[in-house]
Amino acid sequence: MKGISSVPVLWGRQINLLKGDAVGDLEEGLNIGESSSGSFALEVNEVMDMDLQPGPALPPASNILPGTGRKPAALASDEKSVGKITYYTNNHLGIGADGIVFRGDFLCDDDNKRPVAVKRIELAKQSYADREVALLLKLDDNPHVVRYFCTEKDGQFLYIAIERCAASLDKCFTKENPFDLRGLKPVMLLQQTMIGLKHLHYHNIVHRDVKPHNILLKDHSDSVTVKISDFGMSKQLADGRQSYSMRSGALGTMGWNAPEVLDESRKVNPTSAVDIFSAGCVFYYVLTGGKHPFGEPYRQAGNIVDGKYNLDGLQKDKHEDIVATDLIEQMLSMEPQRRPSAESVLKHPFFWSLKKQLQFFQDVSDRIVKETSDGPIIQQLESGGQEVVRNNWMEHITAVLRKG
Repeated sequence: MKGISSVPVLWGRQINLLKGDAVGDLEEGLNIGESSSGSFALEVNEVMDMDLQPGPALPPASNILPGTGRKPAALASDEKSVGKITYYTNNHLGIGADGIVFRGDFLCDDDNKRPVAVKRIELAKQSYADREVALLLKLDDNPHVVRYFCTEKDGQFLYIAIERCAASLDKCFTKENPFDLRGLKPVMLLQQTMIGLKHLHYHNIVHRDVKPHNILLKDHSDSVTVKISDFGMSKQLADGRQSYSMRSGALGTMGWNAPEVLDESRKVNPTSAVDIFSAGCVFYYVLTGGKHPFGEPYRQAGNIVDGKYNLDGLQKDKHEDIVATDLIEQMLSMEPQRRPSAESVLKHPFFWSLKKQLQFFQDVSDRIVKETSDGPIIQQLESGGQEVVRNNWMEHITAVLRKG
């Protein structure tokens, strides 16, 4: 359709008139729808000049496994195996909320191994590990949450094998060798993130540590899938409960957590809205190539408590950025109850195609024609009319539409 690629900036300003769920409600009503070398020094003592006599010759050692006729597979110097899990102590993938994550393999059957990430957790923290596994099992049917495979245990640690991904989101914004998203657009990346988060919230689970490091990227050679990971701080809310007590523990990661978590004087029991706030920070981070809405790390906590965010990395005269700004401002609201749910975020025009946005305008126009001048929709639109049209709206639309 001619002109679709030039939907005017006017839309971005108009969206400010339809706050909260108003857009979603109107749309519905219109039927628009992933050490050191651990090497050690071998100390050799000097041997005194002694007259040592050789002992009897030993038979050559055999490395054939008894009863099999087969040689065992050679082990790498850093390779450790526990049950069906093998991991490599010199190959750290990261540090989770309650343990170190190593590169490893999961023995699916006698012949097949699956590459996995192995989280090693101290036995003293078994209750935390059991909780994380229970959550992973509950969430296993969603493509945007990492898969769980098995748990093994030895005398010191528990080992949890989960799906291994190519990189975490923060690796996309490093100066040297940034991760290749293989054509995955920022909007689609954020949409997949929210689909995963919506799945958590549907099961009454609050992640409590949403940040770029916990948003993983699964490489399929020709495409990339987003997956939410690390449920070490997650909280399963009891049936019928919408919030949890601050006594439940962990704050999350400084700089990505919500104000009600940082500021105890607010006396607000946190809800799943803490994840929406963190996701809002992630949205800005992705859309601006790694910037944070609350500034430099040493200022972030204070700015979050004070509600002082800066979205200047988004252009004020660019259609896509105007729509994104509207959504991010809602997600970063100081009042948890005013933040949209994960489901509402996914319904925001930020995720609409240009064709759908244009269709929305057409349907709204058709609806307005049928409204009386004192109707609620007309009154809401007119209340911000001056801010949107700025005297002469024809001067503020694209040249293509002016010629049209």
